[in-house]
Amino acid sequence: VMLKKCNLSFNGFGAEGGRALAEVLKQNNTLEHLNISTTRLNAESAAAIANTLQTNEALKSLNVYNKILYSLTII
Repeated sequence: VMLKKCNLSFNGFGAEGGRALAEVLKQNNTLEHLNISTTRLNAESAAAIANTLQTNEALKSLNVYNKILYSLTII
């Protein structure tokens, strides 16, 4: 079974989890929808995820709403 939708909102995994997620997204080719809102990302981990998404062609929507970032949808 391939994961197409993942909701990690309110997980609280923070900066370290954000960096780990960026590494996972580098290798992912099936996940289409990801919600990581209110997970205590900091600017560094959010940037790592954003940089990874430049090469990730599978992800269609990403919700990253928190105090630093606002919800966005990749089109």
